Amino acid sequence: MTLPARLGRHERKVAGTLALCFAFELADINSFAYVAPAVHHALHLGLREISVVTAAGFLGMFAGATAGGRVAERAGRKRALRDSVLWFSLLPGHRGRVRTISLLATRFLTGCGLGATTVVAVTYLTELVPEHRRGRVQAGTLAAGLLGIPAMAFFARAVIGPGPQSWRLVFVFGALGVVPLVITRWLPESPAWRRTPAAGTPLRLFRGRFARRTTMLATAWIFLTIGDYGFASFAPTLVHEHGFTLTHSVGYAALTTLGAVPGALLAGPSPTASACAAPARCSACSSPARVSRMD
Repeated sequence: MTLPARLGRHERKVAGTLALCFAFELADINSFAYVAPAVHHALHLGLREISVVTAAGFLGMFAGATAGGRVAERAGRKRALRDSVLWFSLLPGHRGRVRTISLLATRFLTGCGLGATTVVAVTYLTELVPEHRRGRVQAGTLAAGLLGIPAMAFFARAVIGPGPQSWRLVFVFGALGVVPLVITRWLPESPAWRRTPAAGTPLRLFRGRFARRTTMLATAWIFLTIGDYGFASFAPTLVHEHGFTLTHSVGYAALTTLGAVPGALLAGPSPTASACAAPARCSACSSPARVSRMD
């Protein structure tokens, strides 16, 4: 059995498992956006209150991403991934039964788990996949995971209409995130984490030769987050406020989510990946330092 063949099967198993984690995580991130129009009426929340609850979720994601990275450095990628998925999965079932203040708190706490999952899963996948195939595997994994957003959106459209309290069922969907935990048990710990000592303070990325790259990437992500999540979080509520029914408002938002999957797939092929199509003959890709990640 050749090394490339063994790596290919391993990559598919890792990518499939992480794609399932991403699917439930991304579904939960967007869950409140699809129930917000119904919550607006059921709990008599104004647009200001809806905005505060939405902001609490993203504030929690910021805190979770920061803490999740530190936990992954100390306890390992696999444990941090499993803990973060378990964290955000256990909260939605309770969140569907609460009112304004508790909704704010649980949305923040759920965001902590979601932010940690994103950071840990992306890092974990990066360290397990060889560099010459990393871009394509990441694109394919995220494309499959992005299917969780339209799945959540169309599920919300189906259950919100029947009754004034049926919107609570949307949060049950998020609780299904415990399903990936069953199959993440077989995942290996990251070899890179086992071999690499703690890298020190993250502030080093804003110094020296990394400063320009870090600033550029951070700026791009800030505007991407504002544009993407800013629109997705408020579109259903704003459309409903302009006279559309609940089901039509959520249905419109659901349709906009379908473009994310082909968008991720378009990012997969690249000149770098094509140039490394024959890693066995490429000294850069077949060096021991790069292949040993999968030993």
